[in-house]
Amino acid sequence: MRALPLAALALFAPLGCSDGTAAQALEAAAPFQQEHHRFAGWAERTLESERGHPRSRPELEETLFAPLFLESEVLGAEVRRGERVFTHGDPIPIDLEWRTAREGATELEVAELRLGTTPAVAIATETGAYRFITVYRRAAD
Repeated sequence: MRALPLAALALFAPLGCSDGTAAQALEAAAPFQQEHHRFAGWAERTLESERGHPRSRPELEETLFAPLFLESEVLGAEVRRGERVFTHGDPIPIDLEWRTAREGATELEVAELRLGTTPAVAIATETGAYRFITVYRRAAD
């Protein structure tokens, strides 16, 4: 079970990100990058396998987000493939102020948020037709 309910994700509000640099974006995302990439890989493999073995939407979403169910730092996630959107909890707000950063061959988009008084960071990556977003609880500053 997640320690914090996702029903309030719509209350996320962007922090002052518009003047942030790529280095600041990478610093905010650093503690969560490895987990985000692991989840993105899992989600891509799950969706690719689903093409040959269609499942009901609830079964697919259960498998798709399985790695996140026990992660207490994950506040929400979204996976997009074309027009299809799969969410873990409530949808991620679309009005986030994303900063783009590059680490090696990987391009990340990072947005810093708050859920009430809880600081959070959203990380987004794209691979082919897929877009992966995960939102993580940050330690209080």
